[in-house]
Amino acid sequence: MQTFNIMISVYGKGGKLDKAVEMFDTAQDLGLPIDEKIYTNMLSLYGKAGAVKKSIKTFFLICFAHYLCFLLSSPKPMNFHIFR
Repeated sequence: MQTFNIMISVYGKGGKLDKAVEMFDTAQDLGLPIDEKIYTNMLSLYGKAGAVKKSIKTFFLICFAHYLCFLLSSPKPMNFHIFR
């Protein structure tokens, strides 16, 4: 994962957002675990490029991933009827 993060960072710093996105997508396609460093890196790159919709989508992916981790690690059964 570190290699992908470095490549994403290098492409982003070089102004090649499309290549950074390609590396991010490749990491996901390979089933590699996407860590907070990569999400933060992508969020930063989208923000600098003015890609607001992609920034928001990435932010919600981070939130969703953390929420799933919370659910899966909780020793108590969760109440899924919280929106009544």
